[in-house]
Amino acid sequence: MVQKKELALKEKNLGMTKLVINTLYKIMAYKDEFEVARLYTDGRFKQYLKENFEGAFKIGIYLSPPILNLIDKKTNKPKKILFSSKVFVLFKILNKLKFLRNTYLNPFRYSTERKKERELINKFENNLNYLLNKLNKTNYKKCLEIINLFNNVKGYGHVKMNNFKEFEIDLENKLSQFKASESKRDLAAE
Repeated sequence: MVQKKELALKEKNLGMTKLVINTLYKIMAYKDEFEVARLYTDGRFKQYLKENFEGAFKIGIYLSPPILNLIDKKTNKPKKILFSSKVFVLFKILNKLKFLRNTYLNPFRYSTERKKERELINKFENNLNYLLNKLNKTNYKKCLEIINLFNNVKGYGHVKMNNFKEFEIDLENKLSQFKASESKRDLAAE
């Protein structure tokens, strides 16, 4: 649908189509607990350790499990705690349970971050449909700017949540400006 609209506007480089594909991929391929478990257990991490370290060594991983909701009193950010290598057993179990993703049985789906990620996908689709209905040669670049705002939501944990806040403010401002300019254009056309 995006490509069809762009071709109708004689946009040969299909910049919007490419942006939509890349943005939709990024917001749908978020790194959840199942993905973290997969990354640690698919063999690449173990291979990295073998290639970069020799002899007997111990490994520990700092994590901030949202289920514990620990907050560092000094920074007021999620507190990370050191887990021994035994956490890899949990990662292997989580990796096997990834079929729970996108189901109501996924215990992580109820966190604020996961809810916001699902909300972001819906928000993207709704705004894209709105912009495509209004798209013309004059507002093409403004539409690109609005779509590109969705790429600002990145990171993990509290970093991502801060990016969500900034994104929501930016999106609201850009959409308000866009709608105001469209209203003026519609009035001038009458």
